[in-house]
Amino acid sequence: DRFKKKTLEHPLFGRLVFNKRGWWDGNILFSPTGNKIGIIITVNEAGPTDISKQKYEKLQKDYPSLKPEIDCVLFRLYGEHISGIREADFSSDFPRISNPNETDKAFMLAGLEIDESSDAITLNYCFKTSYDDSGFDIYIRKNNVTGEYIGD
Repeated sequence: DRFKKKTLEHPLFGRLVFNKRGWWDGNILFSPTGNKIGIIITVNEAGPTDISKQKYEKLQKDYPSLKPEIDCVLFRLYGEHISGIREADFSSDFPRISNPNETDKAFMLAGLEIDESSDAITLNYCFKTSYDDSGFDIYIRKNNVTGEYIGD
């Protein structure tokens, strides 16, 4: 059936669905945060290999030590994003944060992307509330953390 999506049960990543544009997606419990997040793995139709498994396991192990740098990048992106926002627009639904240690008040990790042909892993962060649906991508490449605002 040409409309049926290809799926697989992966021992680490769980149920994944193949997207004809070249990636597998699903949801996974990310143990460092204790939250279920989306996962996209860019690899051929055969499915994730040990490369994806190794990248994911390394990220889980390294995430706690990378988190302070992730928070600094998120805080910088947040500062760029809120420039021009009026003080009256901040609320409990859209908190003002004043330093990188407060990023968990405003942001949550929504997903991650592993591309088997790249040395980077992308973490997708968004605001915790629906007040603002902007996204922020954090790139981890050889334990270096960078990021960018990706818009609404």
